[in-house]
Amino acid sequence: MFVFDLLRTTYTYCRVKLISLNLFNSRSTDPTKLYHEILSTRLFILLFGTSLIILTTYTSFSPRMTTENIQSPSLSDYEQLQKQYSDTLQCLCAKISIPYYRFTNIEASFHQVCSSYFTSQEWIDFLLKNGDRNLWSMDVRTSLSAMWYLIATLCDHSVQFFYHAFLEFEVSFIISSIVLSEERVHINIQEAVKEIQQTASNSFLLTLTTIQQITQINGIMADTLINYDISESRQPLESIEDVQVIANKYLRKGSPNNCSCLDRESCPMPGGIYLYDVWETDGFFDLNILVPNETLPGLVVDCLPLQTTFASSLECFYNQTCLDTLLSTYSTMFDVAILNQSLPSRFPLTTSIESIVRELFVENFHIQASYNSYFNACAPVHCSYNRARRFNSIYIITTLIALYGGLNAAFYIITPYLIDLLL
Repeated sequence: MFVFDLLRTTYTYCRVKLISLNLFNSRSTDPTKLYHEILSTRLFILLFGTSLIILTTYTSFSPRMTTENIQSPSLSDYEQLQKQYSDTLQCLCAKISIPYYRFTNIEASFHQVCSSYFTSQEWIDFLLKNGDRNLWSMDVRTSLSAMWYLIATLCDHSVQFFYHAFLEFEVSFIISSIVLSEERVHINIQEAVKEIQQTASNSFLLTLTTIQQITQINGIMADTLINYDISESRQPLESIEDVQVIANKYLRKGSPNNCSCLDRESCPMPGGIYLYDVWETDGFFDLNILVPNETLPGLVVDCLPLQTTFASSLECFYNQTCLDTLLSTYSTMFDVAILNQSLPSRFPLTTSIESIVRELFVENFHIQASYNSYFNACAPVHCSYNRARRFNSIYIITTLIALYGGLNAAFYIITPYLIDLLL
């Protein structure tokens, strides 16, 4: 009973004190003014208390960004942080330049033609021996030995250029002061590989085109005798032969004008086989009259061997019928297998040899990159990231303390005026 009476007395005392609480006591004896002061006190407590509750709730639930630091993180630490804080995560590397060979390995596969029997010396010798007969200058057989010799040479040099370029790639550096994500590392590798491959291709082609231009400018005679022909004659009673070099001219089918390698950079013609005997034309060939017995798909005859090679494709050498047609025109037999169409290739059968050379005969290359090796080579010193935190008691208390004085003063001033306006 004693406890109950004590509680009731305490409650009554507090209730009376709260009802009569006057924070705006002016010590006036005017009942109306006293009543206004008590109402102002109650409104002040209501406004101030409500404001504190709202501020406390807002401050508690509002995320506050804090910067966290981790010293010498492991790869698993970094991967976990990358998943959660990828937008703000930054890890400083102890080493900002890392050579690619520390974490990459590149393997390439080349077009099957480079390892085929068509690039063998036996095949080239066979074509040279049988292409040295009395053939029309625009007969494709006069150009095949030179074409395949060039393809074999281009294959060898392309492989060398490729591996030399990627030796340069391996000793080049990926440069960054912060740890790059695994995705970013792979993108950097792809961009670097593409740039080096393009540079190697351009350098390789520049050498070839320079040789070709020098040949054209100086009017050098191609051994296929497409651009020039030799005329030999001997006058009666003279022992010395008169040798003349004649610039060949071609009137191509469907064209009203002659084409000469003397004044034109290129005179491309379909790769035809002419099985009838050669007669004297004085260097003029009307292809409306001189019609080939067979035209081999994909093959082109042009002024210079390099032009012939670049303009042609390997289409005929994927086709058994086409290859048999060619081989049947030779006096001796030669057994050679066609290129395999079933092998995967990024080059269609009709792709020009020039396009394949521009890619250095590379079918594909596989890049193996070890992100773990990159991370260890980078050796991150520390990582920092921004983290949103709620219910930070220290932050809540300091915020309320900072706002307490301002709220108290503001409500203390305006509350009496509000009561006067309302009453």
